[in-house]
Amino acid sequence: MDEQRSQAYLALIQELLECPGGEEPDILNRHLELVDGGFVQVCEWVAVQLQEVGQENQGVFWRKALCL
Repeated sequence: MDEQRSQAYLALIQELLECPGGEEPDILNRHLELVDGGFVQVCEWVAVQLQEVGQENQGVFWRKALCL
């Protein structure tokens, strides 16, 4: 996975974290080219990071959303 793709994944995750509830499907549909195995790996990494910095609820949400 190259750096540019990793940054795109992180930008998408940030957009998802900041969006109002219920807009996630629309955001993902606008970025289908990024929804792949690499995205899932980065989401898992973000979930772990969130849990490690005390944002357990968001971390657990991401892990459940990804069925990890």
